[in-house]
Amino acid sequence: MENNLVEEDISRRCNVDGVLYDDGDSWVPKAVKKCATCSCHRGRVICHEAVCPPVSCKDPVKLSGECCPTCISRNKIASGKCFFHGDKRQHHVGTMWYPYVPPFGYSTCAICSCVPGRNEYNCTRIRCPKLDCPDPIRLRGTDCCKVCPVKPVTLTRKSKNVQQDAPKKGDCSVGGKRFDNGEEWNPRITNFGTEKCVTCKCKNGKAKCRRPRCPRLHCRRKTRPSGSCCRVCADGKNGRKDRKRKNRRRKGKAGRNASKLF
Repeated sequence: MENNLVEEDISRRCNVDGVLYDDGDSWVPKAVKKCATCSCHRGRVICHEAVCPPVSCKDPVKLSGECCPTCISRNKIASGKCFFHGDKRQHHVGTMWYPYVPPFGYSTCAICSCVPGRNEYNCTRIRCPKLDCPDPIRLRGTDCCKVCPVKPVTLTRKSKNVQQDAPKKGDCSVGGKRFDNGEEWNPRITNFGTEKCVTCKCKNGKAKCRRPRCPRLHCRRKTRPSGSCCRVCADGKNGRKDRKRKNRRRKGKAGRNASKLF
């Protein structure tokens, strides 16, 4: 039993250029781009290229050792740095960066900066604007803030006629357009275009939008085919059969080890 735990713990580690990293560790890679961070996730190495916050100045500069440009003048660089454990980098006082959260990568939902005079950092979550719609949606799973679905793509003849007539009980009004009770449509998001992976439906006077439920995948390499809303396994399988076989082997091995104790 104890040997099985040791084997499982070793299988979760990552061996990179002769260096053994524990599950959850992060490091700055040497073999890839400098502005990237890698992490070990259950025996698999995952690397993410640095994502930089937007700058408000016309001529930003990139300080030595920093991945992202900043609006600080080279002649006005404040003394002091702070070490961030997520991306394993030293950051200058006055610079801002997105935190690296292994194994998910750089989170754009918060922004970090060094505390002047101390080798410490402070990270604050980005504030999302207030929305005046009843059912806001998140365009992508990685988005921090939700938006209001507006301006449907197409209207049926029936819905166009409804706008000219008196509103009926249970109808919905979205973005200046009226929909019948039970009618469905794909919303159009301002500045983003048509969101084909979101379906809205009018139900008893309220418009509710949702994304399709994607199947859970048990494979290492995943890809999103063109025109699809869900990811699939790169090898064309969902990995469930392989996982079941692996679980059977583990249970069989555990049973054999347990029988040796008696």
